[in-house]
Amino acid sequence: MEKKVREPSVVKHLCQRFKSAGGRGVLVGGAVADAYLGLPTKDWDIEVYGLGWEQIVTVLQDLRPNEIGRAFGIIKPSQHMTDGVDIDVSIPRMDNHVGKGHKDLIVELDPRLSFGTAALRRDLTINTMGWDPLTGELLDPHGGMKDLMEGVMRATCPELFVQDPVRGLRIAQLLARKGKTVEANTKFLVQIMASQFPYIAQERVFEEMRKLLLKAPRPSVGLEFMKDTGWMTWFPELHNQIGCLQHPEWHKEGDVHTHAMCVVDEAAKVRDMGLIPEGWEESFMIGTLCHDCGKPDTTIYPHHVATGLAPNLKPLRNEQVLWSAHGHDMAGIEPARNLVRRMTNKKVLIQRVGDIVGAHMRPFSIHSGKMPKSGSKEGAYKRLQRDIRLDIIGLMSLCDSCGNPWRGVGDPDLDHIMSQKCFEMHEKLGTEKVPAVLCGKDLIDAGYKPGPIFGQALGAAYEHQLEYPETEEEQLMEIAVQVLTK
Repeated sequence: MEKKVREPSVVKHLCQRFKSAGGRGVLVGGAVADAYLGLPTKDWDIEVYGLGWEQIVTVLQDLRPNEIGRAFGIIKPSQHMTDGVDIDVSIPRMDNHVGKGHKDLIVELDPRLSFGTAALRRDLTINTMGWDPLTGELLDPHGGMKDLMEGVMRATCPELFVQDPVRGLRIAQLLARKGKTVEANTKFLVQIMASQFPYIAQERVFEEMRKLLLKAPRPSVGLEFMKDTGWMTWFPELHNQIGCLQHPEWHKEGDVHTHAMCVVDEAAKVRDMGLIPEGWEESFMIGTLCHDCGKPDTTIYPHHVATGLAPNLKPLRNEQVLWSAHGHDMAGIEPARNLVRRMTNKKVLIQRVGDIVGAHMRPFSIHSGKMPKSGSKEGAYKRLQRDIRLDIIGLMSLCDSCGNPWRGVGDPDLDHIMSQKCFEMHEKLGTEKVPAVLCGKDLIDAGYKPGPIFGQALGAAYEHQLEYPETEEEQLMEIAVQVLTK
């Protein structure tokens, strides 16, 4: 077979070292499959046969190897010594899960194992292939290449596969990235494993979801698989969107879940176009997925119209007509943040996701003149920029609009009016919030005692400043004093 793997020279050099020491180094795992699919590879796993731990450490001694993964038979040479290439060197092993948690694992290292036996511990057949950089030989004891070419996700060993429940999520992200279908028995195993979700460490859940959202061309493929196999019930903020109907005039594509799937796929296109600002990728992809988390709790159903009461049991307002969901943007902030909190404690990520969800309707409100506060549109954009980067919320609005495929908007439509205005104002205002002219010290210097009302007073002055930037400090002080002396 024609050589497909183009490993870095340092990888081949290490394999030559292992051969000289009496062993054999084989590239294993996702790097082999990625090479045949033409996907980029960032890390390389070399499995060494015929050499024990101490022998491998000796071979790698000049590369300052990190032995922290000894319990799992993994040695990591310093990237400073491998031309920056991320390499893991491991010993063949057999894994046996004896409990429900990921750490309840018995690992048996055995450099004498055959390649086929060692590969049984790997989740899917597409990940069981090996590549010998010295001979150009493809090792494929479990039919991984056939499944890879046909896009089939198939469990390597059903008995071992079910021992690690995170594989249910792993298949979801791999299906969206590298596959076309999940073999029937493997899908059945995933359905059975869904009940084991509570035993998966949150960081492992986050890692699989992160790969799905940051790497898949169409994240919806993996999310639909999670829906079909019962895994989405563990993400209630997403699961509750299934069957939540929308106004047919605005959302002919279907329920909120269907819309969210369209939007997150559009976000992936924006991501792959390199339009998302650096450092915002995670926040943006999760924010687009969760942008309508507030709709299940705010949508007006027929029984609300019949009783005249909104979901919050207050009388319906004139704008609260059948299938509308007024206020869903703000109502979705905490559900979206709660979803993220259960996967990670990244405070900035949690904050930003909520910010995107809470602000995603504001470009439409500004454009349509339905702003909750009076004033100019430029002032409204300044207030929006105070709460979220305008380029980010512009992209969110863009994907939200393109998430209605019946409109034939585009792929995505970069001429979308509301988004374009956000981009224009972003160029004008930048990323830094407009600094407040008046601060707490000014009020203290004027003889006022600090207290809870200080925030209201300063907020009123700041709102006026954003609307009328030429206002002098003395006038802003008068506005603040009016609040303080009510």
